[in-house]
Amino acid sequence: MVVYHRRNQDEEAALGSQRVRSRTTKLIRNLNISNLQVKIQELNQSTTIGQGDYSSRQSS
Repeated sequence: MVVYHRRNQDEEAALGSQRVRSRTTKLIRNLNISNLQVKIQELNQSTTIGQGDYSSRQSS
């Protein structure tokens, strides 16, 4: 969302989105749920290389 807001030249909304991202990251880290960590890694892999359970370009 930060990128979206900045592209639309809405710095106030971008800063708000940055705060939300930061708070959410801290909450997830504090949860320390191993299954959640695996899902986050899978999501990261899908978004960075375009493959995996969360990819819109899944292979058949």
